[in-house]
Amino acid sequence: MGRCYDGAMGERITTVAFVSLLLCGCPAVDDDTTGDDDTTDDDTTADDDTTGDDDTGDDDTGDDDTVVDPGCAYEELWGKFGLTSDLYGGSLSGVYHDDASPMVPDVLVDDGVCVLYGYDPMPVCEPHCTPPDLCGPDEQCHSWPEALDVGTLTVPETSPPLSLLPGFQNQYYTDQEYPELYQVGDLLHLQLTGGGAIGEQRLGAFGVAPIPAWDEQLVLDWGQDLVVTWEPSPIPPDARMLFTISADHHAGTPAYVRCDVPDADGTLTLPAAMVDALLTAGTAGTWGDVIEAATLVRYCGSVKRTEHGCLAFYTYWEGAIEASLAPAKR
Repeated sequence: MGRCYDGAMGERITTVAFVSLLLCGCPAVDDDTTGDDDTTDDDTTADDDTTGDDDTGDDDTGDDDTVVDPGCAYEELWGKFGLTSDLYGGSLSGVYHDDASPMVPDVLVDDGVCVLYGYDPMPVCEPHCTPPDLCGPDEQCHSWPEALDVGTLTVPETSPPLSLLPGFQNQYYTDQEYPELYQVGDLLHLQLTGGGAIGEQRLGAFGVAPIPAWDEQLVLDWGQDLVVTWEPSPIPPDARMLFTISADHHAGTPAYVRCDVPDADGTLTLPAAMVDALLTAGTAGTWGDVIEAATLVRYCGSVKRTEHGCLAFYTYWEGAIEASLAPAKR
C-alpha cells in the first residue's frame, strides 16, 4: 500500500459553491516499481516513461504523477482539480486559470498548525470597482482570472473511467453523481491533454475514506480553546485532515481559520487567542450568525509547478459541522 503524494488542497470549485482550501504537504512518494526510493531529488523535468525505460539506476522522480513541489505558494495555484467519492455519489471538478487570484488574504495569526486569515485593515478602493472587478488587498481593482481550456481531462482508474471536456466558462465538472467512483486506497491519476499555453500534465493521488457522520455541535466560547476530534482512517496512511471555520461575512470583517494536521492525529486544538480573534471578526457583522460555516476535509493529493503556475490534484471527502457561539455569550 502506497502513501499519499505530497498533498494539495487547492481552491476547489464545485458546481455548488466555491470552497477555498490551502495547500498543505504530505511526505513525498515515488511509485516506481524498480525498488529505488527516489524521494530525495527535486527533479521537475517530467518524463512519462513512454520510451519503455524502467528507470533502473536513475534517480528520477520525474514521472508526471510523482513530480511534486510543496513550495508552491497559495497565489501560484492556478489549476486545481478535486475528486470525491462514497457509497452514494462521486464527482470530479476543477478549473485552470490564466493567472493568480487577486484575493489572497492576510495571515493574521499563525501558530504552526492553525492559521487565521483575514484583512487588516479591510481594503477599500476609491473609486469603487466596477463589477465584476474586485477590490484587492492592495486597494486596487482587479479582474478575476480567466478559466482556460486545457483539453480533455481524464481519470482512467475510476469506475466508470472519467473523461471531461471543458464546460461553461471552461469549468470542468461531472454532470452526474457516480456512487463508489473509487475505492479507499486506490491510486488515481489526473491526466490533461493540454491546450494553449498548458502542456500535457499527469498527477496522482490515493483515494481517501469518507468521514463518519458528525453528530456533535462545536461550541465556541471567549477565552477557551476549541478541540476538534474525529475518527482517523488508516488508509491511505499519510492522508491529511483540514479543519476550516469562518466568521460571519454579512457586513462584517471576513475571517476564517484553517488547521491542517495528519489524519492519523484524530484531534486538533484551536487556541483560545485564535478563537477570540475569529469571534471578534464574526461579531462585527450587523446580522447573521457569528459563525458562518465549519467543515472537516480528509484529503490526499499532489502538486507540481508548471510553466503556467502550479497545478494540484487531490481526492477529498468533506463533512459539514454545526458550530455556534456559546449561548451565554450571545
